[in-house]
Amino acid sequence: MLLILILMLNACGGKTALVITQPTPTAAPLSPAALLSDADVQRELGDVDQAASDYQRIVTEYPQSPEARVARYGLAYSAYLRADWAAARSLLSAFIAEEGSDHYHARALFLLARVAETVGDHAGAVDAYSRYEASGGVLAGYAAIRRAAQLRALDRLDEAAQAYESGGRQPIAAPERVIAYEAAIGIRDSAGQADLALANVAALLDFIRSPSYRPTTLLDAANRARAQGRPDDARRWLREIVEQWGGAPEAPPAIDDLAALGEATAPYRAATIAFSHQNYSGAIALFDTALAGDLPVTERADARRLRALARRENSDFASAQAELQALADEQPDTPAGRQARLDAIQTRGQSGDREGALAAYRAFAESYPDDPLTPEALRRVIEMTSWSGDQIATANAQLALGQRYPWSAPGQQALHEAATYAWQTGQIEQARAAWRKLGDANIGPPRAEGYYWAARSEINLGNQDEGRRLLQAAYDASPNSYYAARAADMLQLNDQGSLAIGAPISAEAEAAGSAWIASWASDAPTNTIDVAPYRERALELHLVDLRAESLAEWIAARDAADDNPHALYSVALAALRADSPYAAVSSAQRLVALAPVAAGEPPVAIRQLLYPTPYATAVLTESQAFAIDPRVLYALMRQESIFNPDATSWVGARGLAQVMPQTGAGIAQNLGIDGFDPDDLYHPVVSIRFGAFYIGAQIERMNGSVQAALAGYNGGPGNAERWAGGNTVADPDLFLQTIDYPETSHYVEVVYANYGAYRRLYGR
Repeated sequence: MLLILILMLNACGGKTALVITQPTPTAAPLSPAALLSDADVQRELGDVDQAASDYQRIVTEYPQSPEARVARYGLAYSAYLRADWAAARSLLSAFIAEEGSDHYHARALFLLARVAETVGDHAGAVDAYSRYEASGGVLAGYAAIRRAAQLRALDRLDEAAQAYESGGRQPIAAPERVIAYEAAIGIRDSAGQADLALANVAALLDFIRSPSYRPTTLLDAANRARAQGRPDDARRWLREIVEQWGGAPEAPPAIDDLAALGEATAPYRAATIAFSHQNYSGAIALFDTALAGDLPVTERADARRLRALARRENSDFASAQAELQALADEQPDTPAGRQARLDAIQTRGQSGDREGALAAYRAFAESYPDDPLTPEALRRVIEMTSWSGDQIATANAQLALGQRYPWSAPGQQALHEAATYAWQTGQIEQARAAWRKLGDANIGPPRAEGYYWAARSEINLGNQDEGRRLLQAAYDASPNSYYAARAADMLQLNDQGSLAIGAPISAEAEAAGSAWIASWASDAPTNTIDVAPYRERALELHLVDLRAESLAEWIAARDAADDNPHALYSVALAALRADSPYAAVSSAQRLVALAPVAAGEPPVAIRQLLYPTPYATAVLTESQAFAIDPRVLYALMRQESIFNPDATSWVGARGLAQVMPQTGAGIAQNLGIDGFDPDDLYHPVVSIRFGAFYIGAQIERMNGSVQAALAGYNGGPGNAERWAGGNTVADPDLFLQTIDYPETSHYVEVVYANYGAYRRLYGR
């Protein structure tokens, strides 16, 4: 193994830490530029000690080189990353004392401030952050916010509030601005400065748009305005809640507050809000009021239907049934009337007349074959039929829906379930017909699934040539889907990728990507955003170890691009080249979602953005060490973390490969590593190695089955063996159907689809 895990004594801090180091090469001495490049790579991988060693070599062996100054900064930064605060402070102070005012000088000031705040030297942190702001660094907004926190710790509250407000006004990522303004509001409230607090709340409303946050802030602003005798402002903010955020919890109190200010909400709007918040008795009364007045025809029908549904929720089935049926009879050919008819049938079933409801759903489908609600009516037939436990009748109901509406979501699901039942019961010809219907009537993943299983049916029936033709059709229908990957397995089309792992996007490929976008986008290629400010802030934040804030800047750039495909392409390219694959993938996914079906498969550059290969050296090394295909590891990490090394799941899994701390401890023991700390999993080099070890162990345990290994990685090795009935998987597709954890079944499909996409792009 080229990389070895060893336990080293921290040279400066005296504490032990898990580190990874590269054996000293025996080749000719490296140039200072090569040493610097290697040091930066090792630092990004989390191997801080090896990085520091390379930096020290530059300082010692090439003291007059241009790289020596950068290396001195690197040594100071390495001490910071090792949490050796005394050494970091000393080295940073010495570096700052040198002549020069470049970005390394600014970073050193920011890091010195961070050291001071970490060790509790609030005054020192305030001074260093102030000096950074005065230097004009691109992170001035972030420095102001962090300086404010230190001023607050020193009980210099008015200064802290002003610093928070200064940071909030800066053009930085919205989450940081929110933090700043909320802190300032808290201080202003505590000081009794209600007017200044409200000014900060109003400043928040100038830029926040989140549905989970804006209504709350609007209500807060309105309450503050009322208390300060500003009723017009209060009404304006309350009105926005009622008109635009009716589903938010703040909507009902906003209606009451508006009434207290002398402004009544229109009964129809108030009724729909009450209904959406399950205040059914209140909704009924308000709908009565609304219906007693003048309402447009569409709103009147909707009010009658919703009032009936509210009565049904209050168990008044008779009144609900009568109202819905009357509306359906009065407007048999309007969307509202058709929906009311379907609701009436459902009410009939809920009141106990299941046989009558079943017959009525079938009659609805016969009477309105072209209505978009008809697939849903037939889906309810399937649901009610399944309650009897009659699998054959259920399968026939599924076929009835699937054959009539194979393009609809209910029809696709019905065909899938009917065909699966036929296959499992040995009715291969019937299964083939259902799968062909699914494939013929759809595009994308449903077509790939239908043709793949139709191909398997043909092969099972001895029709090899037709089977191969359908496999190719499945592959072509959705090349990056699970069933395309399985078709590639059967057609032996794997390993067709020609790109080297870690290869950058070429200029030719980038141009082809732009041309593909231009072929369908309505925006002009020049209509994009300036990515540079976001990129600059993101890079600087990363280099002062504020990685969450760095990612937030990239996400802000993506969101600023909105639905402009050219802008999204610019953000994705910039993010990938700045080693932020998470932002590259998420931006490229949004871009591809905008493309019409007729645009065809995205070209290579956009596929590289969707399926990047970061940390190439480490991935290749560890994949070789544990005898796995590196593309499996990439496919896994893409799903686990989207290549965010700081990712933490809700259950506590950490890092690129999302290894649980307890699992990590077991892996460390297996690898003979002492001193394991769960936070080591956030270091890419550790997470990559542990992930490679664990998936490799699962592949070996399951006798080479990647699908079973993935099931073990996600759902546990014991469960994988239970689903496989042992350690061998004879049929990967049937194995997938035995997985009774929906999360794991989905996980296997997604990661294996990723694996297929990586095999199409990259060589081993």
